[in-house]
Amino acid sequence: MIERAHEKDEPYLVPYLHVLFVVFLLTNVVFNYVSCITTKHDGPLHKKMIRELADATSFVYPETAQDVDQYKRDFTDRMMLRLKRQRSQAKEKSQQHQDNNQSEEMQQKVSSTTTPESAVVTQRKACEASNPKQRAKSLDTNGINETRTSQPSPAPVRNWMVMGPHEWGFCGKSHQPKPPRAHYDHVTKKLVLNMDHYCPWMFNCVGFLNYRYFYNFLVFVVTSMVYGIALSIKPFMSLYSMMYFKQIKMSRQEGFATVQHLYNYVPIPEERTAVTFTLLLCASVGLGASTLLIFHTYLLLTAQTTIEFQGNLFSKRRARLQKKKFRNPYDLGWKRNFQQIYGLGNPILSIIVPSSREPDFLPLPMSGKEGLRCKSQRKLEQPLGNGPNIV
Repeated sequence: MIERAHEKDEPYLVPYLHVLFVVFLLTNVVFNYVSCITTKHDGPLHKKMIRELADATSFVYPETAQDVDQYKRDFTDRMMLRLKRQRSQAKEKSQQHQDNNQSEEMQQKVSSTTTPESAVVTQRKACEASNPKQRAKSLDTNGINETRTSQPSPAPVRNWMVMGPHEWGFCGKSHQPKPPRAHYDHVTKKLVLNMDHYCPWMFNCVGFLNYRYFYNFLVFVVTSMVYGIALSIKPFMSLYSMMYFKQIKMSRQEGFATVQHLYNYVPIPEERTAVTFTLLLCASVGLGASTLLIFHTYLLLTAQTTIEFQGNLFSKRRARLQKKKFRNPYDLGWKRNFQQIYGLGNPILSIIVPSSREPDFLPLPMSGKEGLRCKSQRKLEQPLGNGPNIV
């Protein structure tokens, strides 16, 4: 009889803990995935959230079709007036910049009068001969460069560029008032609160009502992939090792028809493909999912969506050119930003315990008690040390 050369017997509870942990991960992955898919962005909860948001922002929501048409006309007129004023201001700035350039050119011409005329004429002819299409564009006289450039046309001005962060708009696609931070999804044909993106893997648009499920899904997918790597990395490193060949040799010497498991974490030849595939799959999926998780962790803690992240980049560049500092109007600090998605409960339990609870906060971040939904007001009345606390 062969004596199996196990390195060390595993504790009795280890297999059961492994099974429980795998079931825990699988349950959370499936629950959050299904919840994210089945979330409806035009259901009763969506409509209730819009009405509560309208009350919190003192917006008179139009009830009838005539009221909606009247609000559309008022909003269109208001936007046309703002856009006209914005374009007028941009045109004035452009004209002022052009006048400044012309003034500088005149000063350079005056300073260049000391240069002999023959040198200027010779240089101009040489420039025209080299590039006829850009005649007399650049003159170098006594080390002074005179360049005539046309001012580029101002960038187009959009509605969102002249609207306030808490201001309601109007969606022409769905023909209804558009809440702040909401966008129309052209795939699902719905107006989505705090729209982040359309996810083809979820077959749904990710917005305020299912962002928590989407983020939890990423958390548990990454955790599962890391656990899979931890389980398969040691058997993978044991492939073609001295223990691997010793295990094959000892199995043959004892007359076994197949190679036996004689050492812990040392696979048999029939398991080489499975071990390699498991490690590569977990590593590749884990790398992609962890990158997405890191990005959305940043978005969650800074109160941004993917769409707003792109818009804020433009706003930061524009503020930098104007020598100003841009601040995200929805950012209330990382603690409150986290509560905005996960609510007032325990932050750890809010992530690891599957739950289909309704959000505690409105989709529009507002400081203090204003951003809290009516059903969650009673949580603030509990003592600071015994109950949840709003930041």
